[in-house]
Amino acid sequence: MQSSFLRPVSHGFRSDVQVWWVDLDAYAKAVAMDRLPAKDHVRAARMVAGRDEPRYLASRHALRYVLGTVLERPPEDLVLEPDLFGKPQLKDEDRLHFNLSHSGHECLIGVTRSLAIGVDIEILRRVPDADALARSHFTPREQGEWVRVTGPLRDRAFLTCWTRKEACVKALGVGFLARPAIIEVGCAEAERMVGIPPGTTRFEVQVVSLRQPTGSVAAVAVTLPEATVHARDFFRNETQQPRPPLG
Repeated sequence: MQSSFLRPVSHGFRSDVQVWWVDLDAYAKAVAMDRLPAKDHVRAARMVAGRDEPRYLASRHALRYVLGTVLERPPEDLVLEPDLFGKPQLKDEDRLHFNLSHSGHECLIGVTRSLAIGVDIEILRRVPDADALARSHFTPREQGEWVRVTGPLRDRAFLTCWTRKEACVKALGVGFLARPAIIEVGCAEAERMVGIPPGTTRFEVQVVSLRQPTGSVAAVAVTLPEATVHARDFFRNETQQPRPPLG
């Protein structure tokens, strides 16, 4: 089901990495939200904003469709559950790694068989508290890069850095344990190998930004699955600094 509202995205990683973009509003109108687990409908019904419910169901349905296609299994047979760090995984299926992110009506899904993956997407917009967020969550070098950006490119540069950090954190599977200020990804969109240093183990994460035709800002990061185990041990011992969502 490749269409105007669900399409693959080119990314530059190895061939077993798949990235899909979804227009959640169009998907919800075109596809029947059948065969989803009851818990998905219950959670969707709790959404405060009226448009959030169909968008949430569309994201879950699209994710199941993509995973089912890759595994050649019926989407309704897949059991998704969070691991101990809150990252969704497939029950009884450790061959496949995946991640999902959504912002407004846009959604990004990343899937791979051999690498841990993280994705993040943000609708391009003004972030009112960007200065404060950059001071708290960007490295000194990233703050310097961002300060030098002026005019209409300023919001894109901030969101580029933010999505790259989020994608790296998701690839490592450490959730809110990670402090973004120690993950230096830069404000540029180029592919980059990110070394997450402190301690005796260094985690290498490959990250690249994706510029969508819609103008949204997105990033994909991959790392070896073995690195996630070591990363979780390291970040578990780090001082936690919760980061606020961009909304």
